[in-house]
Amino acid sequence: MSTSDIFTEFLSDLAVGNYAAYRAAQKPLQKLEDMTFSDEEIDAFLPKELKRK
Repeated sequence: MSTSDIFTEFLSDLAVGNYAAYRAAQKPLQKLEDMTFSDEEIDAFLPKELKRK
């Protein structure tokens, strides 16, 4: 097997692995993604003076 063949096989395996990971993460992200934060979540990052509660 040539170096080129080994490299091509490596890239192919890498692409398949990344795609499988992407597909595995896609379902939970579609169900759980809300892209908003509650006041409590925001307050967790703010200094005391800027917190709402």
